[in-house]
Amino acid sequence: MPNYCSNALTITGPNIESVLTAIKGDETFKEEVVIDDNDPLSALPYYKAHCKVLSKDGSTTTYINEHVVYLDAKKILPVPEGLSVEENHNWRVDHWGSKCVYPDRQSLERYLESATICFTTAWNPPYLLIQKLSAMFPSYKFTIKSSNPRPEKVTFENGHLTRYWAWSPTYKFDANGKRVQINKTEEI
Repeated sequence: MPNYCSNALTITGPNIESVLTAIKGDETFKEEVVIDDNDPLSALPYYKAHCKVLSKDGSTTTYINEHVVYLDAKKILPVPEGLSVEENHNWRVDHWGSKCVYPDRQSLERYLESATICFTTAWNPPYLLIQKLSAMFPSYKFTIKSSNPRPEKVTFENGHLTRYWAWSPTYKFDANGKRVQINKTEEI
């Protein structure tokens, strides 16, 4: 099971809608969830409020939860056909920078001159994918903030890395010889 990496991609440029349209999934991602109606610890209130009932069988209800896919990685760099499961995994890591850009639970925030898409990946941020996206739209700036394996902020413009920032812990010793953590940033 992978570690999940939270990402926030901010797109800045003249016509944000053109980028958002190009990378948006063609269909919503549909997730079926079976809930025991008698389980007090279930997420029943959320599903009742936000999802459609697909079926009901005794004390269980199957809900369908639909998610808009704001960042469809295959729209930026499609995976070649005919790969085995292992080859598919390796191709995504080698070309996207991550084995998976999860289609569910993505969000979009629009601002006057930018938009931010929040999404989750497996293990690593998809830096190679965002670099490819920046080459597709050279007059835009793409800044991705990620949380795993450590907080990082990377900016791409015209297919090139233009800024990298990462937090890394460093240590010092106090007067008693006790190790104390201090924060340090790296930037190129």
